Amino acid sequence: MLGIGVLYSILYAVDTSLFGFIEMTAALCFTVVAIWESCIKTGLVPSNSHYDELLKHSGLGVAVVDNDYTVHYRSEDALEISIEQIKATEEGPVMLDTGIRLSSSAIRGGYTLWQEDLSELLEILDELNELRVELEGSNAVSIQNYQMDKQIRVLAEKNRLHDELHKQTSHQINLLNDWLQGIINASDVREKKELLRRVVVVGTYLKRRNNLILVNEQDGMIREEELELSFKEMMKSLQVAGINCACVVGFECDLSSDVAMKFFDFYEYVIEKSFDGLNNLLARFFCRDNCFYACIDAVCTMDLTRLCTDEISVSVVDENYYTLSLKTEGGAENC
Repeated sequence: MLGIGVLYSILYAVDTSLFGFIEMTAALCFTVVAIWESCIKTGLVPSNSHYDELLKHSGLGVAVVDNDYTVHYRSEDALEISIEQIKATEEGPVMLDTGIRLSSSAIRGGYTLWQEDLSELLEILDELNELRVELEGSNAVSIQNYQMDKQIRVLAEKNRLHDELHKQTSHQINLLNDWLQGIINASDVREKKELLRRVVVVGTYLKRRNNLILVNEQDGMIREEELELSFKEMMKSLQVAGINCACVVGFECDLSSDVAMKFFDFYEYVIEKSFDGLNNLLARFFCRDNCFYACIDAVCTMDLTRLCTDEISVSVVDENYYTLSLKTEGGAENC
């Protein structure tokens, strides 16, 4: 074909009128195409053929079937599969017992099938599942241990608070127990009423004093409103016991727990020691010149000068009229 092309070119150049029945460009294109086709036919140029051999040695698990599920092409690595398995792939991938996933896709005239080895992936998934179960068991144990530790800490904190409450109010608790036992043993109604008066007052003190301890556990400060509520509840119990009383709280700031409890204990101390002869009581709490003050005016038939200590000052205003005061320095800068 190459010689024909060269010969035609020469003849075309010699006499165009005689050999011009085919245009030169078309003749050369025909010649080139004829040359390549000749090479393909003779095997000099590889062509798209031998699909079956290419598929056979591809190293892939692939097969081609027709619409009747007859296998026409199959690679060497493809497994023997039944018609039922091929039909099942029309709904979606099918897992075989050997860990092979079989999938299919429709093509013209049939289906192409391919297989994927997922055995290693399935082994990894099994290991992960075993690890998950193990971790869940371990996590459950950890949660149980945490809950147990939490319960232990809660019980320990409750015991600590109980010990603290008992430590700070043990004297009043003992008094209350003695009076309650006295009420049980007493036969005289007047004696029982007298003991009940004391129980009401000291019981109220224990309630409010323990509440101040719990409030102190938060930030070590006690709001003025909280302390004022404690004094007002004590006043109500005194009124129930038949004692005229009043209270004025004028700190206008929050107090440290030490100062607040000290004043509340002072208030209860004066009431406890003067209870048998106490008729009227006026308590005033205020701050001045960077100091906190607690002043109690009492009308009492008992001699209250015996309550005088290094911290508590007692002055006699008139017969059976006493003023008791307690001063705490520092901590009143914001008042």
